[in-house]
Amino acid sequence: MRDEYVAVGDKVFVRVEDPRQRNWFGTERMSREEERKRLQGVGSVKRDASIWEDYLKDLGVEFEMVAPKRNVTKLKQETFKRYTGWGKQTNEHGRDAAMLVFGY
Repeated sequence: MRDEYVAVGDKVFVRVEDPRQRNWFGTERMSREEERKRLQGVGSVKRDASIWEDYLKDLGVEFEMVAPKRNVTKLKQETFKRYTGWGKQTNEHGRDAAMLVFGY
């Protein structure tokens, strides 16, 4: 993949939201079962971030692991359109991902 970009002279810079940089809190009000499920989900997402980091290192692609607190999220469609000028249909996950790079 990297070779394809290099062949045409494009520079690729990847930003990945890294949940390992977030302090998790709020589980004290959950039942043990709710806390266990939430922390399993957190572990899964952290594992995925590690996989992406290793993959990008192996490719030799320039990247940055971004703390979740540094990203604007949960924008409504109209707000996203005002900020970015993107008028096509998006979902919340797509808008969150786009905001990792918008204005960077």
